[in-house]
Amino acid sequence: MAHIRVCYAFLELDEPARFTATQLRGFLGNLFVDDVEFHHHLSNPYHYPLVQYKMINDQPMIMGFGEYADMVFRRVSGIEKLVIKARISGVRSIDFRQELFAIGGGQKNYRFVSPWIALNEKNYRTFLEAESEVRATLLEKILIGNTLSMLKGLGILIDYRLNVKLTQAFPFLTRAHGKTFWGFLPEFTANIDIPRYAGLGKSVSKGFGTVDIIDS
Repeated sequence: MAHIRVCYAFLELDEPARFTATQLRGFLGNLFVDDVEFHHHLSNPYHYPLVQYKMINDQPMIMGFGEYADMVFRRVSGIEKLVIKARISGVRSIDFRQELFAIGGGQKNYRFVSPWIALNEKNYRTFLEAESEVRATLLEKILIGNTLSMLKGLGILIDYRLNVKLTQAFPFLTRAHGKTFWGFLPEFTANIDIPRYAGLGKSVSKGFGTVDIIDS
């Protein structure tokens, strides 16, 4: 069974957060501009981000994988304030949660808690022209590919067939990179363990495609 170290840094602010995960990434990416994992200005568009920024129930959170579990802990622990949109938010405290996550093959239930951007320009057209059953199959294939890309990015290979089953995959419009995309917030089952709040799909470093576990 493969394992990956994960660090979650939940920020407790002195006022409600009035910014997005993308804006949080912009601030911390500039703060730690010497490390590309914090700002993701990479030449490889398929690189899986080892540092990801989230808004979990309106609370800002930074997530680090592997060696960046330690890096997130060291660097984020020194943050005393956020300066975003010309507004200063004091950081009262930081709740760090670290774990060695076991990635096995058990059947689990998940849901997306931020928009999953599954479609690119090519498969978007295919999706629009397809019947509902074909659409579901297309999205499941894309989700399998997204999950395998995440595992590869974390240095994990599996020796069995990955299966997923989607439910409630209704499209809606969302914005990322200043453009409009079709997003989804489906629930799904998969025969793989996915770390809580890991991102799947496009723009995961900016908080999109965040997956949570549905407790049984």
